[in-house]
Amino acid sequence: MAARVRRRAARASFPDAVQWGSSSRRTTERPQPPKPPRTGTGAEIIESILAAAEWVIDREGLPRFTANRVAERAGVSVGALYQYFPNKEAVLAELARRLEQRTREQLLHILDTSRSVPIAATAARVVDVLLDGIGELAF
Repeated sequence: MAARVRRRAARASFPDAVQWGSSSRRTTERPQPPKPPRTGTGAEIIESILAAAEWVIDREGLPRFTANRVAERAGVSVGALYQYFPNKEAVLAELARRLEQRTREQLLHILDTSRSVPIAATAARVVDVLLDGIGELAF
């Protein structure tokens, strides 16, 4: 995942700081995770949508991040995108959830493997992971 995509997607994990929805209808509710796929093809579609979203944000920027552009890049119809994600904010929220999960897993791994390591070394590794995450939040 490209760093800028993770930065932008990570913002979606803070629903109190972000208002979701179009400018005419804003809400502070967190978008729901994607609809679970019923088939392997559905899972592939979700992954292609998320990969395309990352690509569009990273290469073309947020102004070009639209459902139509993401679907085009993913090679799926807009209807397929909306079958799994109710809106583009839900795509961002899923990217953020995945970033948050990866960071959590990295931190747990560090803590699990650092039982006999000096606290300063463990703290340095934790700080490195957290700084990587903070760096991903900047635009």
